[in-house]
Amino acid sequence: MDTVLTLSAIHPRDRVAYWQDLACKTVIKHDCRVTTPSKLDASIEFAQLSELDFVRIESSGLDRIERTARNIAHGHRKPA
Repeated sequence: MDTVLTLSAIHPRDRVAYWQDLACKTVIKHDCRVTTPSKLDASIEFAQLSELDFVRIESSGLDRIERTARNIAHGHRKPA
């Protein structure tokens, strides 16, 4: 699997915005809630097998991820 996103090198104060921006662009549009931004850490890996897309997300500090009607209406982008 190829790593698409990792937060380990991002300063803790910037991680929530970075996650929200890139995870929505590379995986699927969503809203997230993080109570303690300094504890947020996550990574996303992506792989393709024929017509199937596989995504692996590991995280700590994400309190909630939600896919709302608004997110669905705006669609999503597939990783390159």
